[in-house]
Amino acid sequence: MKNYLIHKFIQNSENVKDEKVRLSYGTLSSFVGMFCNILLFIMKIIVGFFSHSLSIVSDALNNLTDLVNNIITLFAYRIASKPADKEHPFGHGRMEYIIAFVIEIIMVVVTFEILISAIKRLTNPIPLNMHPTYLIVLILSILIKLWMYSFNRFIGEKINHYPIQAVAIDSRNDAIMTTITLISLIFAQFLPTLPIDSILSILLSCWILYAVFKMLKEVVDKLLGNPVNLPVQKEIEEHIKKTKDILGVHDFLLHDYGPSRQIASIHVEMPSSLSLEEAHQTIDQIEKEVLENYGIQLTIHIDPIKNTDETIQLKEQLKDILKEKSPLLSFHDFQVHEGICQFDLLVPDELNLSNEELYEYIQEKMKPYKCDITFDHQYISERVSS
Repeated sequence: MKNYLIHKFIQNSENVKDEKVRLSYGTLSSFVGMFCNILLFIMKIIVGFFSHSLSIVSDALNNLTDLVNNIITLFAYRIASKPADKEHPFGHGRMEYIIAFVIEIIMVVVTFEILISAIKRLTNPIPLNMHPTYLIVLILSILIKLWMYSFNRFIGEKINHYPIQAVAIDSRNDAIMTTITLISLIFAQFLPTLPIDSILSILLSCWILYAVFKMLKEVVDKLLGNPVNLPVQKEIEEHIKKTKDILGVHDFLLHDYGPSRQIASIHVEMPSSLSLEEAHQTIDQIEKEVLENYGIQLTIHIDPIKNTDETIQLKEQLKDILKEKSPLLSFHDFQVHEGICQFDLLVPDELNLSNEELYEYIQEKMKPYKCDITFDHQYISERVSS
């Protein structure tokens, strides 16, 4: 079914980097969700009313909330797909993260309401009515939600879209909620004095809150700025190192403006003997290749390296000095000017040493040369010199 819908309503469906294709996927997901949630809300609210089951009524209200989310998300897709403009030069891609955040906040509020109502019912349970028709409706609801989970998960992963992935998780949670509700209705017929409906609703609410808070953390991390994806970083760095005249790379930075809008910068070390034109041609070609292969707009900074006998000897000396202190330490962009050794020192977080301690240690070992060191801690630099 999902493949049929995709091929029926989305042209050029494999070109997921195209904003129009991404918009089509988001629109399809929203309309399918709206149709399914309207159907589920009507079925469950009727069953909940006649069965006196709080969990079914809560489940129906949850589907109504999902319907509202689908409508909000439908408009969000159109905003996120808008091209860059004067006020938003990097585009509107982060709107996807913001909408995912809103959806998850709504999920938290609705779940808290269900939890509070279930706690109140513990001391005042209401007898539940059982009818075969109710079972059929609930089983059908479970199957629909499981299909929605599969459908949205497939689309979310295909186009790397966080709001749709959040909708998929919500659909899975809904299917579990309805399954537990179904079980509570059956057991309530044999144990009418126990508030099974309320107990299961409380347990389910706590589980859903845990899942939602986990998703919230992921979205907030995206908005605040995640560390660079290490496999992608390593792959791009290795790709650049294979290029002629590239001696080394460092200081890779990636700015995420949405799944389809990423901007990066990197420093590359090149022989100082190259002409400006030769160096420019090389880095221009690298930037084009990275954009083509990874969809990342890359800006390259060139560090000219002059490998004299003096420089090579001092580099080896510095390597030994750092190895004595910690094998985790490394350096790059090493230059020697008029008796001053200038370089960047990469200090990992797990190394419990201050910049001043490291500077004094290195300076003492490098005498009579003076050191001008820029300390890199997770891409935040601080310069120390004598």
